[in-house]
Amino acid sequence: MLFHPARWGVHRSADLAERGIDKHRLVKLVAAGELERIRPGVFVARPHPAEPDQRWRQLCAVALASAGPDAVLAKQAAAAALQLDGFDPPVPISVNVPTGSGRRGSGIHRRRPLDDPLVVGGLPVTSVAQTLAELGDGLTGRRMNGPAGRPGPLVWPIDLIELAVESALRRYLVDEATLQEVVHLQPLQRPGIAALRDAVERRGRGTVPTESYLETRGVQVLRAAGLPTGVRQHPVFVNTRCSSTPGVR
Repeated sequence: MLFHPARWGVHRSADLAERGIDKHRLVKLVAAGELERIRPGVFVARPHPAEPDQRWRQLCAVALASAGPDAVLAKQAAAAALQLDGFDPPVPISVNVPTGSGRRGSGIHRRRPLDDPLVVGGLPVTSVAQTLAELGDGLTGRRMNGPAGRPGPLVWPIDLIELAVESALRRYLVDEATLQEVVHLQPLQRPGIAALRDAVERRGRGTVPTESYLETRGVQVLRAAGLPTGVRQHPVFVNTRCSSTPGVR
């Protein structure tokens, strides 16, 4: 797994030392405003990225560099890096480290990996299955963006998880069989598993994925109103032959 924090303007003191920048030189760079000490042993080059999305990714790189070489983005941060529906950055940043690492800190969780992590856009993240399995751990409702940047509706945690599940299935990032295996073989005590099981069971086995974020939200609105959610991707056949009525096709 390759992670180069310098790609995001993030530098560890050990990496700087290998490049010949000793403590005396480092103090001068910080005093000159070229580097900013943002966490112990972790520095960020100035100026910061102007775009909020890029600034968030830089902060993800900071969290990873601080947590250790085997840290990976997890939960909402992993979902955002994977571009799953409902989790546009910036979102809270969490990282996973191995269970035996002993490392602690804000946003650091010791978790046993379900399978191999991924690297997305230069950032290491938990696998898609593990991201979905842990997404419900501590998840709260989120207000989505509405038209013209105005605040949109509040989407509840179960609906956020369903949005992520549908987009992962739609993009072939994971298959239904894998999700069924995760929710039925992993203990319910594992953080997030119970929430994922609810999201998987509410959509039903063999259900065709939605084709967009808006379609998933439409299904959720109809369900909340107690109305039928309809048949997804129902084929519609159009008779293109000419009608017997003149002027009508």
